[in-house]
Amino acid sequence: CNHNLISQACLTNQQFYQYITNITIKLLIQQGIMPGHAKVALFGMSFKPNVKDTRHSLAINLYHSLQQLGVDVIACCPLSHLSIPDLNWSDFESLPACNAIILCQAHKEFLDLGTTELNHKITKNGIIIDIPNAFSTKKFRKDLLYFTL
Repeated sequence: CNHNLISQACLTNQQFYQYITNITIKLLIQQGIMPGHAKVALFGMSFKPNVKDTRHSLAINLYHSLQQLGVDVIACCPLSHLSIPDLNWSDFESLPACNAIILCQAHKEFLDLGTTELNHKITKNGIIIDIPNAFSTKKFRKDLLYFTL
């Protein structure tokens, strides 16, 4: 029984990134942004908040899933930056304005960002997808779509 439970939990975790991919594409289209022309930043590429370890990170699967759909994906992670050389990395300061930001891990560095700083990194009618529900108390521009699980 334990083996089945563990197998099912692993399968659920592996399918989660596909769920977020589908939500992202749906929300982009809803906001009038074609996925093939979209720029999306993933915040937090590690396995869990405030650690560098990227082993078993679903954010990496999400990165590749979005990329396969033609989305220009940028990895932004102050802790594990450049740990996977084949990803398109940017630090927050150099990050261009994106159509969407997906908060994958609630690293302290992201939580400490002010609303003004975040607003400047998102284009008009952009999207914030807050997987860990860490930005729910922040006030974003009226034209931005905020989504959390």
